[in-house]
This record gives sequence, structure tokens and C-alpha cells, in this order.
Amino acid sequence: MNTEMNTEPLQPLTTTLSKPSNKDGWAAFTCGMAALWSAGDLSSLLFSIPLGIAAVITGLRGRAKAKRGETTGGGLALTGLVLGVLTTVVPVIFLAWLWIALANAYR
Repeated sequence: MNTEMNTEPLQPLTTTLSKPSNKDGWAAFTCGMAALWSAGDLSSLLFSIPLGIAAVITGLRGRAKAKRGETTGGGLALTGLVLGVLTTVVPVIFLAWLWIALANAYR
């Protein structure tokens, strides 16, 4: 029988805490998807611009938090950011083209 005692020090218990989810990333993604959905119809096209701007702002905030390591979900924030840019720029270009086309039609 072995009567030797183990003299190695005990290792402290460690728990791995997960980072909180990126609420700004989710907000950016949700606003971006809502803006994309509303950009598909001419009657609700003007709703896509403010939703796209909100997606850009929250997407930038979410990406910054993810880069600093405060939260997860940087890809979700990037998706919302890209959707926000697209659904802000494309309707503005379309509305400018429509304005110019109508102005030239009634000259």
C-alpha cells in the first residue's frame, strides 16, 4: 500500500464566463432587415431610409464593442451595417433618379 501523500498544490477552480450578446448587433441586423423589406415597395420606400440609418449607427456601435472584446456578435453587427448602407444609399439614388426623370418629363 502506498502511504505517500500527494503534495502538489490544488489548482483553483476557474469558470469561463461567456461574453454578453451584442444587443447593438441584433438591433442593426433587425433594422437592416426591416429596411430591406420596406425598400421592396415604392409606397414604403421612405421608411427604409431612417431604418437604414438606424442600422448603420447601431452596426457601427456593435462592431466597435465586438472589436474591443466587450461582446460577441461582430458578424451580426457587420451584416446589419452592410444592409443599412445598402438600404440607405440605393433608395436615395432611386428617388433622385425618379425626381430627375419626372422633372424632365414635364418640361
